[in-house]
Amino acid sequence: MSDKKDIHDVVIVGGSLSGLLSGVLFKRRGYNVTILEQFHSDIRKSQAAGIGLTDQVRKLFNSAGVSLDDVGPSMKQVHFYDSVNGKLEIKRVEPYPGVMTGWTILFYRLRAHFDRFITPVCPQRAPNASDYPDEGEGVYKTHAKVTSIEYLKSEKVVLVHYDDLATSTSHTLKTRLLIGADGGNSTIRKLLLPSRPVLRKYAGYMAWRGTLPRNQLSALGKDIYRPGIAPVIANPAVKAYTMTYLIPADDGRFGLDETLVNFVWYDYCSANSPVYVKSMTDVDGKLHRWTLPPGKMDPDAWEAQLGVARKTLPPPLDEMVEKISDRPFITAVSDFIAPECVFHDGHVVLVGEAFCMARPHSGRSTNEAARQALHLVDAVEGKITWRQYRTEIRNCVTLNFYYSRMFGLWTLGGRFAQLWAGLQYWWVGFRIRLSERLFGKVIP
Repeated sequence: MSDKKDIHDVVIVGGSLSGLLSGVLFKRRGYNVTILEQFHSDIRKSQAAGIGLTDQVRKLFNSAGVSLDDVGPSMKQVHFYDSVNGKLEIKRVEPYPGVMTGWTILFYRLRAHFDRFITPVCPQRAPNASDYPDEGEGVYKTHAKVTSIEYLKSEKVVLVHYDDLATSTSHTLKTRLLIGADGGNSTIRKLLLPSRPVLRKYAGYMAWRGTLPRNQLSALGKDIYRPGIAPVIANPAVKAYTMTYLIPADDGRFGLDETLVNFVWYDYCSANSPVYVKSMTDVDGKLHRWTLPPGKMDPDAWEAQLGVARKTLPPPLDEMVEKISDRPFITAVSDFIAPECVFHDGHVVLVGEAFCMARPHSGRSTNEAARQALHLVDAVEGKITWRQYRTEIRNCVTLNFYYSRMFGLWTLGGRFAQLWAGLQYWWVGFRIRLSERLFGKVIP
């Protein structure tokens, strides 16, 4: 805790899920937390993005007094299918104990606990201050674009310089801890590593995302998209696969007839090919590098992709794609790991996708962000060393990084790429297990 009024306990750059997970936890532990978010509004539109909440998120929520009971339907299993001649053949079933929710639902739930920001889509009231008498203050600033940072070693503080885009004014915050949670294109990471730029690598395929009310599906669709089950349907012949699961409606409801089917369709597409350029060019003629926002897709490009769906997707996937009322948004899948996550003796830390962007196949990005927040607050409070924090976090994100890469290449890559990804994943796991056997667990 700071002992000077002009020194902030914690400043977080980036007000999305990773930043809010850390913000809520530090606030509950009694720290005054300020989040700087460049986006211009507190209100976020639905991103047709499902979020899987598993063990580390549950642990953080329990620690911070946040309920998981009403953020979405529970998930129990993942069913893996192969598509053969237009028919589905189930290959295996794996457990997946967790809760599925939507990005917007989770965002507003965390905002309610961080700075008591309430919207109709947040199904829980903002907690009263009396519920958490020892918590700190949470401040969420929009329109805040960070321009530079300085570490004052003699004072052990970080200066964060930012512009308020709403008022065209410049400001500086002084903090004991700066958390960079500003995503894959992180400004904080670029400022910290100017001579070691991290290059996002395109994976060679795109993710087409969308949602559809479950009650609009046929009987076959309702039979496959059942509560508690996430079907993964692979079509290796055309290097594509889909993952689908149930998430709450935009207003937070998730009764059986109220849920949305969230689908992600991974489809091979070489970089800078005519299909890639057409798909990533919006209705205004702007070519996007990584993400095409919802509603900005060229109708001709979507019609072309529908043609691919009709030829390659088996029932009921073809039905679902046809029925999407809003054109989906697209992501060019990429990944990277930054060389370091802790800087300036623990006064600056990168978390979430500012540190590591894994391919989305494992569904663990939010889980890893929660793990980082839990260990980070322990490191700040001296319960673990910074060496333990750095080693444990790097081990976990690296293992997830290669697992996600292997998962994706299971269908979307050639035989050599599949074998190489599998060997990399095995080698990382072997090194971690060997180290634990010789020296014990990093964090007992």
